[in-house]
Amino acid sequence: MLIIYTTQNHVFALAIAPTLTRQGLGRLLLLHIESLVFTRANNLCACVSDFNAGARRFYHRHGFLEVGPLPDLLVHGSAEILLRKTIGPVKDGNVPSLS
Repeated sequence: MLIIYTTQNHVFALAIAPTLTRQGLGRLLLLHIESLVFTRANNLCACVSDFNAGARRFYHRHGFLEVGPLPDLLVHGSAEILLRKTIGPVKDGNVPSLS
């Protein structure tokens, strides 16, 4: 079983049945998602539970960096770790001042 749920530039769920792991399916799915997202956005985000060391390693191996924790988002007493992979800033050039 494969589960993929994404929005425009955020992976909400990428799950592979334990009997299908370690076969490169996660990598292939993530590469496919990246190919779709990076044609229209410069950033792809994902969240992983702080206790899910395997998922954290997976995303790190694929170029995602940790942005920060989101405490108590899904599980009380745990945090979801926001991850980001980028091909550049949202906007190039100078940002207008607010004054």
